[in-house]
Amino acid sequence: MADTFHETADLADALATAIDEDPADDVGTPALVLGGDESAYAVVRALESYGVLTVVLDSDPNDIAWHSDAVEVAGQVADPATDPEAFREDIAGIVDGTEDGRVVAYPCSAAATRALLSDVPDGVLTGYDDPAAALALLDTERLYALADEAGIERPDAVVAAGADAEGPLEREDPEAAARRLGYPVECTAATGAWLADAVGADPFVARDEEALARAVAATEDAERRLVVRERIALAEDRAVLALTGSEQAGQEGGEEVLLREDDGTTRPLDEPPEENGAGTDEGLGAFVGGEVHHQARRGGRHGAVCLAETPGPDAERTVLEPARSLLTAADCGGLAAARFGVTDDGRAVLLDASPHAPRWLRLVTDAGANLPYISHITATGGQQPSGDLTTSVRWVAFADYLRHVAGGGEDTLTDNQWMAYIEGRYHYGPGLTAAVLHKSDVDVTYALLRRELGLS
Repeated sequence: MADTFHETADLADALATAIDEDPADDVGTPALVLGGDESAYAVVRALESYGVLTVVLDSDPNDIAWHSDAVEVAGQVADPATDPEAFREDIAGIVDGTEDGRVVAYPCSAAATRALLSDVPDGVLTGYDDPAAALALLDTERLYALADEAGIERPDAVVAAGADAEGPLEREDPEAAARRLGYPVECTAATGAWLADAVGADPFVARDEEALARAVAATEDAERRLVVRERIALAEDRAVLALTGSEQAGQEGGEEVLLREDDGTTRPLDEPPEENGAGTDEGLGAFVGGEVHHQARRGGRHGAVCLAETPGPDAERTVLEPARSLLTAADCGGLAAARFGVTDDGRAVLLDASPHAPRWLRLVTDAGANLPYISHITATGGQQPSGDLTTSVRWVAFADYLRHVAGGGEDTLTDNQWMAYIEGRYHYGPGLTAAVLHKSDVDVTYALLRRELGLS
């Protein structure tokens, strides 16, 4: 395990030492996990189960993922949000510590994804067939245009302020747009985190002209694009995490990864359901993923997810096919997530998407779809694992869940599930897992508590 958080200049030597000391005859291609939060930790534990040598690169040594016993090397890199060029240079430098000049990178935030995929360094494999196409998922304007092309419902939205006079969405005066859509409206950055930094939230809910003017002023100061969209009443919050697109994912000679259907049957990951031809389009060699129902979010509608579950065997798969259609149309390949709102009348409305691991990645992994590892072998040409995808798994981020319940949210965990978590059991209770918990990773849980209490 990594017992030192190295300076940037020492990372290549540290990786070379880890490879040299690894007892395996063939260490294989190392994985670079770019980030340190719960998403990064989920990637680390997913790769560890297949013995991938894992490196955590983070701009904040107070983050939690690098403390895991599954991490061989950890260290400092530039902040991708503030200095993406230096971030890429730091990643490129660690390639020198490998045996074959290759690494597989897993960006675990929007900022890291933008910084990496905008100009991928030599020797860095991303698992994406088209990194530029993957970036489109992080641009709300381009994402909504993609949804229109794929025939997927999304909120009525326009670009109401900011730079770039032309683009796929309509341009409209912000006050005129708000009057047409009806207050309250949601304001969101087309790309980047600048709006949240400026006004405290993204999406920012503008309930009147004064609030809208705040968002517009922030946009003009940042010289960026502001998307104003209708606020849709949602009955449910669902998402799909999937691996799509790679020809190597269905390569001959590998063992099959099977998806378990609702009726108990299984099928290879690169074979579409018999009743639906989705997934057979050119460029979609595979589609394996899981649908997630977000049950609770700390901070309300747009806060961090703190409780989620996979649908049970009898659940209606409301958003799986729209997500399949969207990610097929995106034609980027690799790991991607799409989030939908489900209305009272059962319509699935696209809200956002991302080409990086979501916070609840571990839910899908523990349900049987180890997408980070499948992405790893896709990028390197290795052999597929075998396994099948089960259903009815629940995931909880306990630090945020405590805040959710303390703020008046409903507590839906049983007494036994609470007790099991307090006792430190990893897989506790039938079908329940956690964002941060493992019997050998007490240091990670401790680091999380210190961070949440403001002690780090």
